[in-house]
Amino acid sequence: MDSDILIKTIVERVLRELKEDSSGSNKTHVMVLSTYSKLVEEQTLKCLNANDVELHFLGDSHPVNEMARYVIPQLSCGDMAELASGQAKGSMTEAVLRLLLEGTVVEVLDYEYKTYENTASPGLYKLYMQHESTLSSFGLASFKPDPEPITRCWHKLIAEKDVELAALKGANEMHVTKESVVTPLAMEQAKLSQINIYKTL
Repeated sequence: MDSDILIKTIVERVLRELKEDSSGSNKTHVMVLSTYSKLVEEQTLKCLNANDVELHFLGDSHPVNEMARYVIPQLSCGDMAELASGQAKGSMTEAVLRLLLEGTVVEVLDYEYKTYENTASPGLYKLYMQHESTLSSFGLASFKPDPEPITRCWHKLIAEKDVELAALKGANEMHVTKESVVTPLAMEQAKLSQINIYKTL
């Protein structure tokens, strides 16, 4: 075989592989710690609210070595109690426990026990709240959507409380009406919270 043809073949193959690798590089890879179902996929994508996300599920073959996020769609009461005691008996809880031991943050989109807030006895509900607190200290985090950088307020009088609410939402800009009066305390709170107030509405 001619060396020029060999070099050309190698270069073409390397370029093709580089192109294939880069085609999926813009996506954020998220490991869903659950078996696949269409419903779980739709709910997870809705919570993450992103178009450039590629989901991977337990049991799938994973071409990506490193995931950007690890999420549990819903943590059942049984799995919650198990993990809070440092035990793992199923594939999901084993994966979660391993990640937590490695120091990886795992996000929970929903806790099953919260659906029983109005019916569970106060003692039992409090126990699961304590489990949530324990799991939080292990590195399990409640899912928080990406903050909205801009918030709008239509009040005629912008008070300190309005700015605090914008800060809680993660905003760095607050748009108010052109007629709004911003109180001195609100201005001070905006400065402390690093929020710029614009009269644009």
